[in-house]
Amino acid sequence: GGDAADRLRTQSLMNEFGVKRGSLLSNINTKALAEQLLLHQKNLSWVGVQKRGMTLSVQLEEGTFYEEKTGEPIAAGEPCNIAVSKDCLLYKVTVEQGTQVVSTGDTALAGQIVVSGEGKHAKADILGCVWYRTEVEVRAETEILRPTGKTQTLHSLLLFGLKIDAPSWKWLPWNWGKEDFTSYDSIYSENYAGADGSLPFGTATLIKRETKWETVSLTEEEAKIKARTEAESALDAAIPDNAQILRTSASFVERDGKTYYTASAEVLEPVGICVSP
Repeated sequence: GGDAADRLRTQSLMNEFGVKRGSLLSNINTKALAEQLLLHQKNLSWVGVQKRGMTLSVQLEEGTFYEEKTGEPIAAGEPCNIAVSKDCLLYKVTVEQGTQVVSTGDTALAGQIVVSGEGKHAKADILGCVWYRTEVEVRAETEILRPTGKTQTLHSLLLFGLKIDAPSWKWLPWNWGKEDFTSYDSIYSENYAGADGSLPFGTATLIKRETKWETVSLTEEEAKIKARTEAESALDAAIPDNAQILRTSASFVERDGKTYYTASAEVLEPVGICVSP
């Protein structure tokens, strides 16, 4: 949880406290760790630390996706630096040209320079460890789009490749005063003359079926399934295709009298971008 900077500060503090990847969980006092993390981050109102199997779960008050920075089109012969596109923990930095100014294993914020070209065109590959998290409230109601049962039928004449629309349905006497549908789905079909439909003329029919949004109640199980599906879909959409997922976690949590489904992922992905000096 928390924003990107909160998560990175938490990761950095945990490293300072000796809680690193590979640490023995039995040696970690979760209550004391949570208190220390909260004490050193005045902007947070709550920190939760739990042991889950072989992993340590740390939850902050809020969560958000990273704001990604983009690189600049800089010619190969022009000076540039290599920065990171998003907040991350530097996992591997391979420098071909330039000087690394942030150590591997340290955190870097989006846009921060990691490799300085020192007046030349820096070249480097940066692999960063990035955390993604999404949270969806479990709601007892939802809105679905349902057909009302009302339809409108529109006809057209097909003639030698041309489509000639018949008078609009609203001009028919029995439809005067009726409003067109603002929300609808439709079925379109074409029928050409001849036994095999080979003649160059025929008719087309468009049937519009009116729909409208309705609020419906969900059972507790349905509400949880919906929240889980939305959260996991959002998390999946946020993770780049070229990322390597290291670990994921998900759970229902209670906060302020409400239930939320949280899903998170720790991934490795290329984060290096070329920026002007």
